Amino acid sequence: MTTVKSKILEELNEDQQKPVIDYHGPSFVLAGPGSGKTHTICSRAAYMIEEGVRPENMLIFTFTRKAAGELKERIENKIGDKAYGITIGTYHSVCSRLLRQYIHYLGFKNNFSIYDEEDKTKLLKKIVTDDRIKHTTVANYISDWKNRMISPQDAMVNAQNTFEELSAGYYQEYQEQLKDQNALDFDDLIYQTIRLLDNHHDVLEKVTNKYQYIMAKLIGR
Repeated sequence: MTTVKSKILEELNEDQQKPVIDYHGPSFVLAGPGSGKTHTICSRAAYMIEEGVRPENMLIFTFTRKAAGELKERIENKIGDKAYGITIGTYHSVCSRLLRQYIHYLGFKNNFSIYDEEDKTKLLKKIVTDDRIKHTTVANYISDWKNRMISPQDAMVNAQNTFEELSAGYYQEYQEQLKDQNALDFDDLIYQTIRLLDNHHDVLEKVTNKYQYIMAKLIGR
């Protein structure tokens, strides 16, 4: 009798079967375009659930919402409603979900707003009043600092020139304004999530207990 697990494996070649079957512990699969990465990830998730892994303990990262929808649909096509509860999303969307639950630890309300580029520009134009620097330059500095997990305080301490000193000061004011308005910008979704998990171990424990199996499709199809 053909089982769901055997059917999943029959649709894979030998190289694809290995990461599907061996899902305990960390692994990294490097594959070129058209090699079936999406198919392998969907098969792995479906196989794990058939093995008894709870879907709510699984997290799959993608780079686009379209890819996340495609992954979810393909997993459901393999095992149906058994896939209900699995978390699939972009890095920013998953971080947003976590912040909706736990951002009160950082002094924000859970119903925070997410500023788009227009909102961000409007706020920076209001804040940046020194003619020596453009608000676009400040915006670039702030985005770069957040992507490198540099706080306003550290940005000020490590400033190397006048532009960085000015931008660091505006960075501090910008973050204060965001907090006053209970808002985050797009870069904050990852920046504040990492801050949250780094500084609040009880939240980190809850998140790691929930997401015991994490997968990420980095690039390509």
